[in-house]
Amino acid sequence: MKVRAISTYRYIFLPICVIVLTSLACSLPQAIFGPEPTPLPVSSEAITEMKENLDDAAKAFQETGEVNIQISEVQITSYLVNELNSQENPFIQEPQIFLRDGEIQMTADYQQGELTLPLKAAISVETDGSGGLAYELTSASIGPLALPEALVGQMLGQFQQMFDNNISGQLDKVYIDSITIADGTMTIQGHSR
Repeated sequence: MKVRAISTYRYIFLPICVIVLTSLACSLPQAIFGPEPTPLPVSSEAITEMKENLDDAAKAFQETGEVNIQISEVQITSYLVNELNSQENPFIQEPQIFLRDGEIQMTADYQQGELTLPLKAAISVETDGSGGLAYELTSASIGPLALPEALVGQMLGQFQQMFDNNISGQLDKVYIDSITIADGTMTIQGHSR
């Protein structure tokens, strides 16, 4: 009689455990990463606005020797989408760049052959003490797994190249005093070298 009671409880208890564990697993990504932010709009107007802001900052720098650049999430997301659209087979698609909590946070779809997985990465950017910028990839994952070191290096290298070519490249005569990333805006301040 005791064996039969244990067997009956197993048949009841096992499905309940499976249901509970499945519901926990489905909510785990949100518990770790928080809720998904609202998708940012992508537009050519945002790219034009960013380029105009950079041109205005360059003119102000020539006049005053100081620079103050502000770039929004929508501008940098639109720019990245435009850059990826010009590539033949980009490894990420549908990127979203969020400028929050002192980090550049990116979400995208990582595509490898027929497989597409969600990609999340966070990059901190600071001044390097010599008037330049230093980058550190603080977290990166594909789906629920951490990115392999080789892919982390490749991703950070591409980000740094894009940033250097389009923003830092215009700041070669500028000593960067500070960079602030918060509330959807990245602000770079500096003075003449």
